[in-house]
Amino acid sequence: MSITTDVDHISVPLAGHAGEVVLAAKEATRRFGGLVAVNAVSFEVKRGEIFGLIGPNGAGKTTLFNLFTGMQTVSDGSLLHENSEIANLKPYEIAERGIARTFQNIRLFGGLSALENVKTASHLHTSSGVFSGVFGLRKSKREELKVEQSAMALLELV
Repeated sequence: MSITTDVDHISVPLAGHAGEVVLAAKEATRRFGGLVAVNAVSFEVKRGEIFGLIGPNGAGKTTLFNLFTGMQTVSDGSLLHENSEIANLKPYEIAERGIARTFQNIRLFGGLSALENVKTASHLHTSSGVFSGVFGLRKSKREELKVEQSAMALLELV
């Protein structure tokens, strides 16, 4: 499942039962002083569904993405991932749930191949650590092979 705008998107893992609600906003609002950037937005995204979010510049799309990733806080309402409230979680806690924001600006890692870019994103979910990676320990090598296989599968998908 992916929510996209012209500049960024949020991805949530697809594993699970088709048709169940995986991501939802319930009257989500974000105020900056007197400015209401997101006003009582509600929607549900079901597993396996492709959901688009469109609107003109200044409509609050990026602010909504920032709310779902914990980069900004919800003023009112709630945000749910698999029926659990995520509006008050820290960004790293939301990322641990498999929700992450990416940008279409591929110049962030312009010197890397497509495979290397995908592998870089996958390292959020590894556990062997820097020490193991630097010294090429067995756990790190096994994990790196799994990362590469997963990255190749994702690249084949797209």
